[in-house]
Amino acid sequence: MLNQTLQQSAQQLHQLLQQRQLRALLQPIVDLHQQQLLGHEALIRGPQGHPLEYPDRLFSVAQQTTQLSDLELLCRETAIRRFHQLRPQGKLFINVNPNVLRDRHHPYGNTLALIRQLGIAPESIVIELSERYPIDDPNLLKQALLHYRELGFNIAIDDLGAGYAGLKMWSEVKPDYVKIDRYFITDIDSDPIKQEFIHSILLLAQNISAKVIAEGIETVAELRQLQQLGIRYYQGYLLGKPQVQPAAIIQQEWLLATPQHCDQSQATIAELVKDTFVAHPTTPALSVLEWFLADKSLRCIPVVDEQIPRGLVRREAVMEIFAASFGRALHAHKSVVHLMDKQPLTIDGHMALEIASGLITAETEVDVFRNIIVTAQGKYLGVVSVRDILKAITQRRLQQTRKAIMGADGSAPSYQRISHQ
Repeated sequence: MLNQTLQQSAQQLHQLLQQRQLRALLQPIVDLHQQQLLGHEALIRGPQGHPLEYPDRLFSVAQQTTQLSDLELLCRETAIRRFHQLRPQGKLFINVNPNVLRDRHHPYGNTLALIRQLGIAPESIVIELSERYPIDDPNLLKQALLHYRELGFNIAIDDLGAGYAGLKMWSEVKPDYVKIDRYFITDIDSDPIKQEFIHSILLLAQNISAKVIAEGIETVAELRQLQQLGIRYYQGYLLGKPQVQPAAIIQQEWLLATPQHCDQSQATIAELVKDTFVAHPTTPALSVLEWFLADKSLRCIPVVDEQIPRGLVRREAVMEIFAASFGRALHAHKSVVHLMDKQPLTIDGHMALEIASGLITAETEVDVFRNIIVTAQGKYLGVVSVRDILKAITQRRLQQTRKAIMGADGSAPSYQRISHQ
C-alpha cells in the first residue's frame, strides 16, 4: 500500500509520462587532447519548478511505483530527439538504469528503431551504465550490455568507484568508456591517494583500450592535475553546465593550455616547435612522395588550409602505400588528403611540457619519433617530436636536481660547506 505522499508523486509522474513533459539538457564532454568535443551527456529534467524536476526524485518515484520502464523509454526518446534536433558535434551519452536492463519484461529494440528512423548511426550513441545502482543479477546485466554492443552502440560504465561491482563488470564487458566518480576528482590536486587511484585506473584502461573520462571537474587546479596524470577526456561545470542549447564548438577558455591558465615559469611546447614542409589539401600525393625522397630526415608533412591544420602525412605511411603493387598508379594523381591522418595529435603551443608529456605517455604505445602538430589559438604553428619533448623534460629535471643539490645560488651544498669549516 503506497503512502499518501508517494501515491501523489506516482500520479504526478504518470501525468508527466502521459503528457511527455520531460526535457533533455546536454552537458559537454571535452577531448583536450584533440581540443574538440567528444560529445554530450543527456541529463533528463522534469518541468521547471515541478516536484519531480530533478532525476534523483524522478527515478526514485518511478522505481517505487513500477513506472521505471516507462520513464526509461521516454528519457531515451527525449534525449535522442533533442540530439537529432540540435545535431551537436560528437556522440550522445545516455544514462541507463541497470534495474531496467535486468527487467525481462522491458521492451527491447525501441532505441534502435528510433535512431534508425532519425538516421542516427548506432556508434554515435553511448549507453551509460551507472555503478551507483545496486546490481542484483550481474549475468543478466552483462548479457543486456553485450546485446547493445552487438547492435553497434558504445558502452560506458559511469561513476566508477561509487560501488563494488564496477571493476568486475569492467573486465567482463570491456566498455568503450569509463567515467570516474566525481568523489575521486574533487580536490585531486591536493590528495595523493586520489591521484594514485586515477593512475591505476588509467593503467587498467590501457589494457582493454577503454577511454577514461573524468567528470565533476569544477576548478582549474583539478583540471591541471588530471592533465598531468594523463587524462584526456573531461566533463564538469568548469567546462560547461548542462544546457538546453549547448555550445556548438569547444570554447577556448575551457582549455587549460591557454596563456591565462599557464604557469609562466614553466617551459612550453612552443619553445620546441620546428618548421617543416607544409602541404595544402589539394597537393598531389606524388609531390609529397617526392619531398620525402628528396629529404631522408623528413618524418612528416602537415596539411594546412588557411592556417588551420587539417591532417598530417607520415613518411612511413606514404612509403608503404607507394611501395605496394600498383601503388603509384592508384595514388599518384590523388590529393594528399587520401594519404593523411585526419585526426593527428594536436596540442596548443602554450601547453606546459610536463602536461604534454602526461598526455603522450598515457597512451598504450609511445613512439618517440612521432610528430605532433602545434597550434596557437587553433592556427598552425609548427610540429614537435615526442623525442624532443621527452628530451627537454629530462634536461629540465636534471637541471632542477642539480640546483637542489648545489643550492639555488649555485653554491656548494650546505653539508659540504660545514665539512670544510
